[in-house]
Amino acid sequence: MKRLYVFAKNMVRHPLFSGSAIMIFGSNLANLIAYIYHLVIGRMLGPANYGVLAAVLSLMGLVLTAFSFLNIVVVKFVSASDENKRVALFSWFSQRIFWMGVALSFLMFGLSGVLSEFLHIERTILVILSPVFFLMVFIVFHRAFLQGIFKFGQLVISINLEMLGRLVLGVGALILGLSVRGAVLGIAISAGVAYLLLKNMLKDYSRKKIKKSFEGEKEVFAYALPVVISTVAIYSLFTTDVLLVKHFFSEHDAGIYASLSTIGKIIFYATAPVASVMFPLISQRTEKGLGYKKIFLLSFLFTAGISLGVIFLYWLVPNLMVGVLFGEKFAETASYLFSMGIFMGIFALCSLMVSFFLSRNKTAAIYLTPIAAVIQIVGIWFIHESLVDVIKVNIFASSALLITLLLYFGYENRSA
Repeated sequence: MKRLYVFAKNMVRHPLFSGSAIMIFGSNLANLIAYIYHLVIGRMLGPANYGVLAAVLSLMGLVLTAFSFLNIVVVKFVSASDENKRVALFSWFSQRIFWMGVALSFLMFGLSGVLSEFLHIERTILVILSPVFFLMVFIVFHRAFLQGIFKFGQLVISINLEMLGRLVLGVGALILGLSVRGAVLGIAISAGVAYLLLKNMLKDYSRKKIKKSFEGEKEVFAYALPVVISTVAIYSLFTTDVLLVKHFFSEHDAGIYASLSTIGKIIFYATAPVASVMFPLISQRTEKGLGYKKIFLLSFLFTAGISLGVIFLYWLVPNLMVGVLFGEKFAETASYLFSMGIFMGIFALCSLMVSFFLSRNKTAAIYLTPIAAVIQIVGIWFIHESLVDVIKVNIFASSALLITLLLYFGYENRSA
């Protein structure tokens, strides 16, 4: 009994547990707000218009993934640095991110016409999105910096306030009759508020004098390349299916699949905080030459346990979950929910393992992710007779990735 008490006490005090507890509570609160957002907006827009909004959000996430490598790169270098070096890192990254944001905004504006035709979305909506990308690149950077210095409380506060703003402004815009354009405008304004809040949270780093300039540019760029490849590929697995369904299927079916994807992503969002805490811990311990396997194995078990719990609910009460979240108009979504849950559970484990390898600079394994992404895209492109076919392709692509990542993990540990 005493041993069990000591074990439980040590677990609670473990940084993975305490950090994950904050991140899981805060992130899942944000996810709750996000799901209330989708629930309310979905009901107010109906399947067809909700399919448009879901495609916009997926496009936004997919494009930003090209720059979300900043999250991993920043966390990696900040968590392994002392306070003086962190000030120099903040200044160095800020200067370069400004021009990244400008370039991305202009690129999206220029491509708005082409994307409008491919996704069957009004061009005005995509034009409204263009300046949002400038803000979002800075938001990604600031949140990654907070994660790197283990300020998980401030991190989740910023996320929750942005989600709350998106909900309030989006609903307000729809009440005013602005439809999808109004919802997108709400996203833009909430992003601006989040940017100002994060800038204030990290004001000490922007105001401090730099004692010594950052000299690790080559190391950052060498690490950034595999990170870009892996993040784009991982997010592609997460969102490309929604975009391709919007392209190939009717507006009604696209809306049904969008709701299915939204509910299925509960698994990913519920487990993502574990990887967010694991990454800086393993990065820091690797830099110091300390052990890390226990942290990874605990993270894997936490992720698998949470995933299985949610998948069980998808199997047990699918109609209830769909009914509560989206209402009777989306009732047919329930029949696909268990299968989508299996895909998302496998995907969550893939994402965790990719984060693990990146935290240790083991970039060779990362090049497996784009192969899985291509398999998914090619598979859906040629096999899309029904929504079931799309889900089967998703499961196949993610399962192949997980198996190869586990084999690489086993090989690496046998060789060590």
